[in-house]
Amino acid sequence: MSATDCTFCADVIGDIEQMVLVKHTNPPATIEFARANGIEVVPGQSYGADLEVHQGAWTEVDSTGKVTDRGGPSSVQMYFALGWTDNAWLVRQVDVHDAPTP
Repeated sequence: MSATDCTFCADVIGDIEQMVLVKHTNPPATIEFARANGIEVVPGQSYGADLEVHQGAWTEVDSTGKVTDRGGPSSVQMYFALGWTDNAWLVRQVDVHDAPTP
């Protein structure tokens, strides 16, 4: 689902491949989609999506279950650029920014 030129996608894939290589995992963290909006940019060709996402505290553990990294809760805005190619939607790019505080 990731376009070959999506740098965000490539970074996420690289991070996951590194975790697999060193046998680390992330136990599930809570994720809430507080808002989601979409807009068709070019009919039948491109679409944009804007999401506000809240994630709970997270951890990364090694193969023995020892915590190797952790982070607190966070809220971000994610902007997705999607493109229609060969009968499938592809993620062309994703921008992530801290969500504004209420």
